Amino acid sequence: MDMRQVISMPIEEGRADILTWHLWDTLKIPKGVIVKANKSFELFVDPISKDKSWLDTCMTNAGVLPLPQHFNIQSMKPAYAELNNKQDNKLFKDNVVFVLIIGNKVYSCGPMAIFQELPEPENFESFLDSMRIARELGFKVNSHLSFLIGDDPIGHHILQGQRLKLELVFGKSISFEEDFKLIWFLDGVISRGVQ
Repeated sequence: MDMRQVISMPIEEGRADILTWHLWDTLKIPKGVIVKANKSFELFVDPISKDKSWLDTCMTNAGVLPLPQHFNIQSMKPAYAELNNKQDNKLFKDNVVFVLIIGNKVYSCGPMAIFQELPEPENFESFLDSMRIARELGFKVNSHLSFLIGDDPIGHHILQGQRLKLELVFGKSISFEEDFKLIWFLDGVISRGVQ
């Protein structure tokens, strides 16, 4: 099946669809490559191609959703590949800043340290204990960044045809011990207009 059809298939003919949806894109950096300070990588700008599969990205157009779609970003989160070296994940987290740009405006930015990872528990009881201790100490563990604010939260709206990109900017020169892979998710609500 052509994934471009999956994104545009109406659920009910003649009516717009409003659905919980996810946008994703992937950053891949081969081991040993030196990423220079201030180098930035852009996500959500390279669509599916012979070099980029449906597993790598959901984008079928360069930096925009297919017309007549629009999307409300309610939260975003990075996910490190399971095969990544843990030290490489820490190196990335300690040295990279993210910048979310919709149109020509910055809607969110900050260090990757904003995204806290849950500890790796040995069992369910130790997981519950770690969460209880974190709460008692006043820590909030974030695995995602929410944009739901106020009484009628809709998140950050990407209008039809509006450009979207996420920049990952390296603060200093680094290289990874193993191949590095990160998938970035934008979670929210998509409106697929009448086709």
